[in-house]
Amino acid sequence: MAENMVHLKKGNRMKKRLILIGAALLSLAAILNSAEEASTQKIINHTINSPYLGGVETTIQILLPARIEPDKRYRVLYILPVRDGEISGKAAWGQPMRIAQEQGFADKYHVICVMATFPRGSLYVNHPTKQDFQDESYFVKDVVPFVDEHYPTLAEPRGRLLVGFCASGNGAMWTMLRHLDMFGKAAAWDTWADLDHLHPPDTHLMGTEENFQKYCLLNLVDQHAKELKNGPTRIVMMSYRNNRDGFFSVNRFQEKLFDYGIPYVFEFHTKEKHRWDSGWLPRNVAYLFSEDIPK
Repeated sequence: MAENMVHLKKGNRMKKRLILIGAALLSLAAILNSAEEASTQKIINHTINSPYLGGVETTIQILLPARIEPDKRYRVLYILPVRDGEISGKAAWGQPMRIAQEQGFADKYHVICVMATFPRGSLYVNHPTKQDFQDESYFVKDVVPFVDEHYPTLAEPRGRLLVGFCASGNGAMWTMLRHLDMFGKAAAWDTWADLDHLHPPDTHLMGTEENFQKYCLLNLVDQHAKELKNGPTRIVMMSYRNNRDGFFSVNRFQEKLFDYGIPYVFEFHTKEKHRWDSGWLPRNVAYLFSEDIPK
């Protein structure tokens, strides 16, 4: 963890943040150091046809702990892909479920790992006019209920956790913030949390500026500040850059959380490759399952 450092701008905040991040890092190190051997469990594939995606076939991948205890309900780690091809051998940014398998997430954290694919890239939003681009509804109305129906899940917010990076990192954050009654925690790496207007390349998925504002993280924090302030730590962010392409930053999002007094974990560290398999994922997941993160 020697390469990790906290990005801070205000002197009075430095001590508080160092205490929070320092405690979280100690807890994270304990989890990683006590890692069990990687799971050898096979990844299970289910196929579904969702009306929210025009009825096309998609895959829901499942990774179970080696031993399922009778009558026990398991938390679910939802790994959000950036693109549809992340279950294949030609995945552009690596295969996250393979990493989960190799790292033994299911056995280490006694959790069911899930990844649902899309027929294309996704921002985890509903398009305002395209009926086959209802990605948010597909995930919360088809994927999550399917998993709860077929597996022994803890079907409540503390039993559902989200992790993603880049576009799916934003997706993890705004999916949780829009569905606080469904998801308990979200972790993101290398995302653009400060974005306050529609990024033109995302128009084909997001549709309009009006629709974007419904998902804007800065707006969602304003809307749910009271709930987030009075609850447990639900937000984990990891970033290696403060500014990308002129406006893809995390500074304002982080400052907003701090100003509201919302508990969160923020790790700023040296650059890792923009891929699932560059080393950040095990640390990010460890934060999600650390029960000793300061509340």
